[in-house]
Amino acid sequence: FGTGLYVFVSLKESGVHDIVSWNVLIVGYVQIGEGSIAITYFKRRKCDHFLPNTITFVFILKVVEAQGLYTEVNKFIVKW
Repeated sequence: FGTGLYVFVSLKESGVHDIVSWNVLIVGYVQIGEGSIAITYFKRRKCDHFLPNTITFVFILKVVEAQGLYTEVNKFIVKW
């Protein structure tokens, strides 16, 4: 998953960085079972002023379900 992060950083540095690139990074980590990393990037996305869209929420909810973080759901939905 280091290559995906490299591509993400390259896009960010080149100015071609949007919610799609954030979603690809988050979804990639979810799909390889790295939910905690996906959540970390979900939180960092806010610092770059990108609002989540439906795709972002679907995959964050998959992490919440897979990791049993049901008490954390409100933090993700209410804050963002």
